[in-house]
Amino acid sequence: MKNSLKHKLSQLLASTAHLYTMLGGVIGVYSIVLIIQGDFIEAWMANHIAMIIDYTDGMYARKLKVKKYLPGFDGGSLDNVIDTLNYSWVPIILIYQAVDMNFIFLIPAVVATLYAYAQADMKTDDNYFLGFPTYWNTVTFYLYFMGAGVQTILVVYLTCMILTFIPLKYYYPSRDLKTNLPFYGCAVWMLVLTYYLFVDQQDSILYVSLLYPLYYFTFSLWENYDMLMKFKDKSIQKLKSNDR
Repeated sequence: MKNSLKHKLSQLLASTAHLYTMLGGVIGVYSIVLIIQGDFIEAWMANHIAMIIDYTDGMYARKLKVKKYLPGFDGGSLDNVIDTLNYSWVPIILIYQAVDMNFIFLIPAVVATLYAYAQADMKTDDNYFLGFPTYWNTVTFYLYFMGAGVQTILVVYLTCMILTFIPLKYYYPSRDLKTNLPFYGCAVWMLVLTYYLFVDQQDSILYVSLLYPLYYFTFSLWENYDMLMKFKDKSIQKLKSNDR
């Protein structure tokens, strides 16, 4: 009886982790409502809160052992659905509404998102993203607040789409890695963005916050250094063999 009660309590606690994740989906839909109303800054605020939930819900779920106590509920699928909403559809809709541009310019982001989430190894067993990790909200956030024009948006979107199809590894900050730098760096970055969005929208704060995305991509590319060097050596050997 005691063990049964303990198990039910554990299931109840595990359910709160999924409800916490679902809250990110509710906020994502609310972000779209704000966009329709023309409240773009408020929409970014809501999107930022959804990001914080996504950054912390996995740790909360693992702490409560949701896979053990709720094996019939696929939290990973739930997370992917909500991530697609908050990391892709919300920023794509926002930039379309906020900037005078043709929807055709947004197709690269749409195609890249659909391709990425269809990949079985989008999230690798060793805690990396394979290909550009659909951070369209981060990319669009900086394009929006820096006042980027339509041509700049198109170039950046095309670049990110191409990176989606290149199987380079990118760090998964909210998972345990061999170094905690991306994890803590992301936490500090989120705090800076929270201050920027909710307290003081000074350009200097925005530009300082860019340090983490630059660090993240540099750090991720460095992680692929050995693979890139092997590819380079193979290419050189192939060229030499063709010359003979």
